[in-house]
Amino acid sequence: MPWWWCFLLGTAFAESISTRAGKIATRFAKEGHPLVVDDAHILSQAQRSAVRARLDQLRSSAHKPCCEEDCQAVEFVVYVDDKALRFTEGLDVARAVHDKLGVGQAQCDNGVVFYLNPSSHIFGISTGRGVMCSATDSKLLRLSKEALKPLLKAEKYGAAVVAVVNGIADMLDQTAPNNGLGCRWAKAARTAALWWGYLVCFLGGLGLLAGCRDGIVWVLFQWHWSASPPRYWLFAARKGGGFGGGSSFGGGGIGGSW
Repeated sequence: MPWWWCFLLGTAFAESISTRAGKIATRFAKEGHPLVVDDAHILSQAQRSAVRARLDQLRSSAHKPCCEEDCQAVEFVVYVDDKALRFTEGLDVARAVHDKLGVGQAQCDNGVVFYLNPSSHIFGISTGRGVMCSATDSKLLRLSKEALKPLLKAEKYGAAVVAVVNGIADMLDQTAPNNGLGCRWAKAARTAALWWGYLVCFLGGLGLLAGCRDGIVWVLFQWHWSASPPRYWLFAARKGGGFGGGSSFGGGGIGGSW
């Protein structure tokens, strides 16, 4: 596959995700940056109230995730999409929304985004570096397997949103490591994640120089780079609209379908 075809293909995927994330960010701005926007209208009034109450509780709590003494008030945003998307992964959309909105404190990256698209049957959970020691990917996968997917398959979408919000909130409410080995491990993991982002960029460049063999390396590089440039180089200076300015750079998360 010629390199220019790989470039165009990767850019098309990236811009599709970035464009959708930009429209979602605009949607949040019009609503005054609430913590939950349900454009698919799957939440009952009682479910909406329960979700908002739990999200507000997290934002006002004194939880200090991942050993950061200056980090408080975890921001957790939920968006339920009503637009069908093709050839798109839920996690990529969640991360793009995470970056566009700047969810979490900029210096802590302690934001969480849950993206659900009932029309396309995809979902994604993006976590910033500052909450990964509490809301680990392994815990998120267990939550997905035991609670989220069964409810989605039963088309109980509102209950699925409530289950995810409560499940992740419970993880964040648990005591985070505050000294010793636990803190050193958490900080080392975040540093490793930072350098992993640089390595991905480097490998993408090598893929271009190598003629984009099979089109895989450059497509992945271009996809993630174009979808959210601040994730790799400008994350420290990222200022999101209406939220704290955090990003998903070096963060975690899961995605899936049903």
